[in-house]
Amino acid sequence: MTIEGMFETKENGTYVVYNNINENSFDWKIYNSSLDRNPHELLEVKLDLKDVTLLGTEDFTKRMTEVINRFQVRVNETLIKFDAYQYCNSHNASCVINQDKSSIFNSLVDFKYFIYESRSTAA
Repeated sequence: MTIEGMFETKENGTYVVYNNINENSFDWKIYNSSLDRNPHELLEVKLDLKDVTLLGTEDFTKRMTEVINRFQVRVNETLIKFDAYQYCNSHNASCVINQDKSSIFNSLVDFKYFIYESRSTAA
């Protein structure tokens, strides 16, 4: 799983890379992230948001530059199915390989977080 960001300005319908955070409008910046459980026992993704800039709005009455911050979570479908297959074989578990991508991904996140949690509490 990777998290990627794109930062652009929008003026008069034209998009331009903001502050050279991205090399161009096609190459997204890749971020380091971690998956942790918050105080409410919900999984959350933690990542550094120092590149995020809040500036402008297209609804403002005066013309001003608007900065658009976008993030994407990308996963490799082949690797997800491979991990699911390995999990099923090694744990004699019911296999999720033939389910939809989001179900496979959620099952693997639950499993990998459980393994991480078990290792960290055992230490």
